[in-house]
Amino acid sequence: MNGKQSTKTAKNIGSIYNNEAIASLALGLFIRNLKVISIPKTMLILAFLLHEPTAKKLRSISLKRSLEEFVLKNPEVVMGFNSRFIDFLSLSVNSLTILQDANVITMDREFIYFNNQSYFYPEDYKDVGNRSSNMFRSVEALCAILSESDVNTFYLNLKIEL
Repeated sequence: MNGKQSTKTAKNIGSIYNNEAIASLALGLFIRNLKVISIPKTMLILAFLLHEPTAKKLRSISLKRSLEEFVLKNPEVVMGFNSRFIDFLSLSVNSLTILQDANVITMDREFIYFNNQSYFYPEDYKDVGNRSSNMFRSVEALCAILSESDVNTFYLNLKIEL
């Protein structure tokens, strides 16, 4: 197999591994924990949760006070964050559309709101797999970090290029 074929195969595996189902689960759980979140902050979530090394760091540290502290203690998290952010933008939009169509969330021009009347409780299913279980543990830490500051600070600290 030549290099071009292996790259194509790796991209196909990545699109299967990081699909709308797992992304909707991650975003839905995150939004449910916060209840309300700005749309620009929501676009950052998958770049954290679907990147296994970053998600592992989120799970392993017991106390996370801020994004700045998390980045200082784990500078490797920022490396490649912008490209992950861009790669996951369309997946984020698709997943938010699925969640809205399923009445899990509602959106306006600035914010996303969790629908408390929805029946979205994925953690009730203990046999959803290791990846989902690990993601559930990462969501709590990420909620604490992302609820701290304004979105401009996050985009600046994570070196997002728009």
